Amino acid sequence: MALLYTYLILTIYLLLRIILLFIIVNNNYNKFNIVRRERTSMEEEWMAYDVKARKKVKIEDPKLVTLKNGRKAIKGTSPETGIALFRIISPEQAKKFK
Repeated sequence: MALLYTYLILTIYLLLRIILLFIIVNNNYNKFNIVRRERTSMEEEWMAYDVKARKKVKIEDPKLVTLKNGRKAIKGTSPETGIALFRIISPEQAKKFK
């Protein structure tokens, strides 16, 4: 009799785990379908994290630079603290930046 209860509890536990997993997968699926806004020109604002100010700020005087490994990035200064800001961008964004 005790063995029957053990199997029953184990079956209920596994069903609950499957149901929770299904709910989690469905909720995360919607997060990956987000359409991101693309930047189209140099005039648009580029944002980067300012370590000294501890927040995201607009990059002043953004310039396109190429890293040693060939990736493109935006380099500029922070309007609040004046330190250098750096943001790696995709090849598509680099083409639109020019």
